[in-house]
Amino acid sequence: MKLSKKAQRLLDYLAEYEEKNNGEMPTLGEIVKNCNTTVKTLLSKTWPELENFAKFCAGDKNEM
Repeated sequence: MKLSKKAQRLLDYLAEYEEKNNGEMPTLGEIVKNCNTTVKTLLSKTWPELENFAKFCAGDKNEM
């Protein structure tokens, strides 16, 4: 399964942020600003794509 560019950018940002901030997660505003997206796109497309990717990686293909 391949991620879209926006989803890959979000995944990279979340991983980097978590590493730099001792496991803390960024706020919605920080994500929108630093990933050059809108709240609507993030919540309706990009975030669900990452959730499906996580399920796929976990081997839970029936939930997709």
